[in-house]
Amino acid sequence: MPFFPDMKNDGITPAFSLEEVEGAAFEYFSTSGFPYHNLMKHVCMQQINELRKMSGSALLHSPIAMRVADTYHPHRFHAVVFGAKGLPVDVIRDEKKLTRAIRLRLKYFGKIGSEYFSELGLVSGIQTCSNFRPAFALDIYRKYGKLGGTVLDTCFGFGGRLVGFIASDCRRYIGFDPSTKSYESNLRMSKDLAKDKEVLLRCLPIEDADLSEFEESSDVAFTSPPYFCKEVYSEEDTQSCYRYKMSRDWCNGFLVPMMRFQFSSLKPGCYALVNIADVKIKNKLYPLVRWTIKAGEMVGFTYEGNIPYALSRRFGSGKKGGNVVSVEPVLKFRKDGSNPTR
Repeated sequence: MPFFPDMKNDGITPAFSLEEVEGAAFEYFSTSGFPYHNLMKHVCMQQINELRKMSGSALLHSPIAMRVADTYHPHRFHAVVFGAKGLPVDVIRDEKKLTRAIRLRLKYFGKIGSEYFSELGLVSGIQTCSNFRPAFALDIYRKYGKLGGTVLDTCFGFGGRLVGFIASDCRRYIGFDPSTKSYESNLRMSKDLAKDKEVLLRCLPIEDADLSEFEESSDVAFTSPPYFCKEVYSEEDTQSCYRYKMSRDWCNGFLVPMMRFQFSSLKPGCYALVNIADVKIKNKLYPLVRWTIKAGEMVGFTYEGNIPYALSRRFGSGKKGGNVVSVEPVLKFRKDGSNPTR
């Protein structure tokens, strides 16, 4: 059975077969190198405008403006996922893997462009560190934030939540992260795109931050912390997986202090939302969700359940080879006290 389906459509035969398209695509990507996202500033502005116009359930699944964050964070494609058989940037240099990625793209979507396509990060055991969807972040800020209010992000990462903030009606963003590259990238992005907003970034592990400096300063806290040692974002020794190699030490040294900082920084009655999921490393399951809930309750939060965050659709992962969508929880914590004016 041929890999590609019959291309005839209503009796019209295409000028070029999928095999010919595949060959031309292979030549392009193998010659041009890895297709990092590189949107012009005016394109980033337009995508943020489009994001800002969206509302309701459309925000929960839309990928709009993700490429804005990736434009400033090309190093995302070099971050290491534990157990992966390589990085997306490696695929371009491997004839078999590149061919496989192009074929899968054509098989499932029928066409391929000149930019990055997700199969480069999915083929042959390759894995990519994910970024957070700005549209989902915008929905969180609208539901739990405050008009003209302050957002706290204790692990700002690759900038997806920052893009969501830029599109929101919140006025101030406070972010922490120990990665120098992510700090410099988000600083550049905020200078280019955060018009009439205040963005305060610290290149600092959250457990090293001064609690007293930001006490009761924020209207909503929203973050997605490292999943213990499942992903390594840089080789700097300030990364939590290098500082705390044992899971117990990671919980006590990083997770609990992070939740304590969020509790201290929030105004009474406000919410902290944390996207995290259980991970399996070397066949051992680490219950990060349960640990995070426990840490939140230890520092004074009331846990109020979770919001489902649907991840990207993956090909060939269903029992019949179809596409399935995996879901991670966004844990919802409330700092008890009088409700702030919204």
